[in-house]
Amino acid sequence: MGDKLRIVQVISSSVPSGAEHQVALLARQFQQKGHEVTVVCPPGGWLPEALRNQNTPCWEMPMRKGGSFFTHLKLLRRLKRSKFDIIHTHLTRGAWHGGITATLRRIPIVASVHVINHDVAFNLIPKTGGRLIAVSEFVKENLISNKVPANAIDVVYHGTEFADSNTQCSKVGVFEEFGIAENYRIIGLVGRVASDKGHLLAVQAIPKVLAKHKDTHFMFVGRVEPNFSPLLEKAIDDLGIRKAVTLTGNRSDVSRLMDAMDIMILPSKIETFGLVVIEAMGRGKPVIATRVGGLPEVIQNNLTGLFIEQEPDELADAINSLLSDPSRSKAMGEAGREWVRSRFNVPRMIEETEAIYRKMVKD
Repeated sequence: MGDKLRIVQVISSSVPSGAEHQVALLARQFQQKGHEVTVVCPPGGWLPEALRNQNTPCWEMPMRKGGSFFTHLKLLRRLKRSKFDIIHTHLTRGAWHGGITATLRRIPIVASVHVINHDVAFNLIPKTGGRLIAVSEFVKENLISNKVPANAIDVVYHGTEFADSNTQCSKVGVFEEFGIAENYRIIGLVGRVASDKGHLLAVQAIPKVLAKHKDTHFMFVGRVEPNFSPLLEKAIDDLGIRKAVTLTGNRSDVSRLMDAMDIMILPSKIETFGLVVIEAMGRGKPVIATRVGGLPEVIQNNLTGLFIEQEPDELADAINSLLSDPSRSKAMGEAGREWVRSRFNVPRMIEETEAIYRKMVKD
């Protein structure tokens, strides 16, 4: 295991999205390996509660507007008293807070880049001796195009625990909870409910699916962006498909809901990695997604899932093809689970991340 590391993670968001889930997962896994981990994040929201539940120390500090200045001062004071070996940041404001503190306190810094980002913070961190962790080759290439040196970037794919068990939750409870007929098949779309995630495209595909497979229900799992909600609700009503769609809102039992699904879709406009894809494949679900961003690094076309263009008819045809061929759908799900276990497992992610930490501490 090597010497114990004292790690502080800094993230500028506490909502239940991909980066925040990864922070909680990293903290838990590194603690289990005997390292000390503290997380700095905005007060309230999902993340502080999740950290408390797993006994991870959490410093809640504001990171927007006037609160940012005082957060800088607090971090500087606390990191003077508590000697940390490495600072690991997530998201743009986290990179700024962590980067300034790391420079002034002379602590090695690693910044994870989860999204396409042209902020100057990610140019400055390598200049001060820090490194960047890109969540995909797609993100790495974007950073390089933004004049970040390639030799300052490591690619570490996310890992998921969703493939760790072959035991699946019973579908019955999910069907009863949402009033879905037990003989129906569920098509799921998991993640933030927003325009860029392709929910409108999915809604537009539903009538063509129902025309061929009436025993189908669509489930959108995730928080709905307020400015997008009226547009989505209007589209559902205009197409007369209200009874065929369920919006669950935020859920803490995503793996349970995925176990009730037959197919997972992700018709996004952009995805830098697609954490939800490896989670769905980890639960043995075939995935239909748009060929964008980092998704070609995650999905094996015609083996673990299907790629489509951003067209409602293409999405509907792909869904119909898998609904009409359950054996093919099952084979894709099984292949996806094995793919996730071999390439997107948590021990691999932790090992690669720890190797970066140790290199930075040694240097």
